[in-house]
Amino acid sequence: MESNMIEYKNMETQAFLKQGIQELNMRDGFYTFSTFLTEHWLEPEEVAAYHEVTEVPEQAKFREKAYRRCYKAVQSTGVVSRPTLRQWFGVGKAEKIVSREEVS
Repeated sequence: MESNMIEYKNMETQAFLKQGIQELNMRDGFYTFSTFLTEHWLEPEEVAAYHEVTEVPEQAKFREKAYRRCYKAVQSTGVVSRPTLRQWFGVGKAEKIVSREEVS
């Protein structure tokens, strides 16, 4: 029963990531995967504040908060490693450009 639940969570997470990449491909302008993930995992009022902030250290605080929420939700599924997730959110080291092959 538990393995079925983990498998379902993995499929659900992969579907979410695929949807995100599809949305990125349809948008006009520069929109990164880390921005998509950050917006998804923040509350609506936090998203508005995130977009108002122009300083990089302040934006990093919002990305860190979103990363922690996401990691807490997916850590037990094993669908993505912690370092990879940190790169996707642009936390710590430089932001990683996510290819379609990494998500599908």
